[in-house]
Amino acid sequence: MKLEQFDFYLPEELIAQTPLLKRDTSKLLCVDRKNNTHEHKVFSDIIDYFNPGDTLVLNNTRVMPARLYGAKKDTGAAIEVLLLKNLGHNDWECLVKPAKRIKEGSIVSFGDGVMEAVCTKVLDDGFRHFEFKYDGIFQERLDELGTMPLPPYIKERLTDKERYQTVYSKEVGSSAAPTAGLHFTNELLEKIKEKGVNIAYLTLHVGLGTFRPVAVENIEEHDMHSEYYTLDEDTAKIEAIDGLICALEGYFEDRKAVPLPSENDGEHVVVLPALETAKILLLNEMVQQNVKKAEMARRLDVHMPQIDRLLNLRHNTKIDFLEKAAEKLGKNLNISFS
Repeated sequence: MKLEQFDFYLPEELIAQTPLLKRDTSKLLCVDRKNNTHEHKVFSDIIDYFNPGDTLVLNNTRVMPARLYGAKKDTGAAIEVLLLKNLGHNDWECLVKPAKRIKEGSIVSFGDGVMEAVCTKVLDDGFRHFEFKYDGIFQERLDELGTMPLPPYIKERLTDKERYQTVYSKEVGSSAAPTAGLHFTNELLEKIKEKGVNIAYLTLHVGLGTFRPVAVENIEEHDMHSEYYTLDEDTAKIEAIDGLICALEGYFEDRKAVPLPSENDGEHVVVLPALETAKILLLNEMVQQNVKKAEMARRLDVHMPQIDRLLNLRHNTKIDFLEKAAEKLGKNLNISFS
């Protein structure tokens, strides 16, 4: 694909310069692909698009004030340093402008000597490795001297750095904000939880790729910068269950029996909740007995939408309705605690 295929006109006055103080009042564009229509709403309306049992995954990375403005110690030349990745202790991989001024052994001073950085390695494309020297705690020095790394089209800067953080930010390490999450508020997240939506967290530190321009004509040749991420075990389990349910939904749509689970011989085992397991057993029995949805609706004396919900893995169907459906197939549904 050619880079020119992605050119479009974006009026400068339509580029938001600062996050809104009331985060969830930002605009939300909702597109209906089936009907080829769209609506303009506000971000707090996003709750209407979640269903009980859904999983919302949030990136809890926290943005560093990673852009430092300093001077080359021997000449006083202005130098800009963008922290990208911690290499261990006080060593960092950075992007430098103008890079040609910084050789191995060059020293950059920040804040009239409050902190210094010694170049320990020269890399291509403006990348350098630095060892930082300072008194006290590095994060405190960075908060004191650094600025939030914003894209070049953002001209206005806020003094309140928290406005550039998500309300659930926790793990420091990003060189740029995960902006899609800026619109959530604690109150909105609580309402989403109350609707029966699972909220899981992962950490992905946003890196250079956010700022780095595409410099090749064929975008498939663009060299993407790697980013660090981590996923705790609890979140991994939630994601695994959600991924498995997504895969199983195809069997329900095609009216095909779901294969039985494999033997427990792996290091990690994904166990489906009882409700979803019961629905899978119900589907398999209907397929085996060649009972169509219309026939099941007749046996239960209900309308078709209720059968659609019964066979929807995302719908929180009542257990007694599942028991009644099993009985109509000559089966009993037994749920036990262990």
